Amino acid sequence: MSDSEFECTPPEVRVAAERATEGIIPEKSRERYENTYELYSKWCVAKGVQHTSETVLLAYFCEISKQSKASTLWSRYSMLRAVLNFRHNVDISNYAKLKAFLKRKNVGYQAKKSSVFSEADIDTFLNNAPIEYLPQKVALIIGISGACRCDELLKMKISDLDILENRIIIVIPVTKPTLPQYCDLRNNIDSDRFFLQIRFGKITRQPFGHNAIGSFPKKIATYLKLENVNRFTGHCFRRTSATLLANTGGDILQLKSWGLEIQHRSRGICGEFITWTNKNC
Repeated sequence: MSDSEFECTPPEVRVAAERATEGIIPEKSRERYENTYELYSKWCVAKGVQHTSETVLLAYFCEISKQSKASTLWSRYSMLRAVLNFRHNVDISNYAKLKAFLKRKNVGYQAKKSSVFSEADIDTFLNNAPIEYLPQKVALIIGISGACRCDELLKMKISDLDILENRIIIVIPVTKPTLPQYCDLRNNIDSDRFFLQIRFGKITRQPFGHNAIGSFPKKIATYLKLENVNRFTGHCFRRTSATLLANTGGDILQLKSWGLEIQHRSRGICGEFITWTNKNC
């Protein structure tokens, strides 16, 4: 907006416009967006660049591509696109050469996907793991039943659960005693965080952090003595959930709507779950 346009715009209209543009950058990821923009700004200062253009961005992405994966390049592109549009009214989505460069870097790249647990793995862990693994058992049940992300498990509060006589709402039928057992143990703990650490067989007030919850699948895989435990990442519960659905004959449409808006909007991504499962049948 030019100075003349700004002066001629009523204050209440300017406020409404500012509120509308606040949603361009997701609040949850705002810090990552700002950090990405700051790195780009520092690079511009070091190179003596004063204005953003397609040529400038091509040079920038060419330089960082030497040390970054294709997925990282696309992530930075997406964040810069939002911040540059918001702060400088620059729409880099129209930069055809830049997108062609990023697509070329993507050729042959295969993203590493989390490994998944089989039904036998799940049963073995739930039935045999000792009490020290009780938080991981609960996370496994909720994470797979609800196709949860790590962040969703991290933010879960005790108030999010309604424990009834024969079921627990987040609606999970009580087919195993794991959830009530965990809830009974932490019942007298003064903390609204649901996932708390266990030490010497007793629940403490210390909640699990994001990284700790993200390592739950790896800890489960280590207990089960599975191969390549480092491939069991925080995304494991969601992938296992979708894979188990595919195992029972779930189709593309069911995968797209599965869980808490699992958001596999792409037919190709949904198909990977079914193809992967069929290969391992």
